[in-house]
Amino acid sequence: MNESSSSTGPNYKREFEKERQRLAQLWDAYEDQEKEVNSLKEQVDQLKVTLDEKERIIRSLKEVLQTRDTENRELHIELTALRSERTTWDPRVKDLEQKVRLQRDQFGKLYKLAEELDMELKEARTQIETRDRWYKKNILVMGNIKRAMEEREEMIETATSRGYEPILEGEQGKLKPSE
Repeated sequence: MNESSSSTGPNYKREFEKERQRLAQLWDAYEDQEKEVNSLKEQVDQLKVTLDEKERIIRSLKEVLQTRDTENRELHIELTALRSERTTWDPRVKDLEQKVRLQRDQFGKLYKLAEELDMELKEARTQIETRDRWYKKNILVMGNIKRAMEEREEMIETATSRGYEPILEGEQGKLKPSE
């Protein structure tokens, strides 16, 4: 038994040592897996944070998109209303443009007529000024002619009252008292 116990003793120690090594390897593997699990948990936590942040961004983008869609719809409705108003106002605008063209043409004609009248007025003023200068220059002569005519009339009247006939030009030889 001694032999068998000594032969089983070292076997037992070897077995124990093997088991201990196996257990150490298992423990190392367990620690490695635990580290890996902890690392994965940290990654999961980071991914959760990233996911939450991305979900928040997605929500805000959806809100922005929804707001823009609403604005786009409102602008489309407004555009449609403006287009219908435009179809209502286009004929009136064209009519007003036609009236403006006609008024421009009439204004052009009136302006041309006004220019012509202005030229005629300037010409008439020039003629009146010329006439007035001539009149001022010759008023004394006309006054003298008027007085001469009045004197002649008096002379003719005096002569006819005494019985003399007026002498016309070229009949001076016929001057004689009437009987």
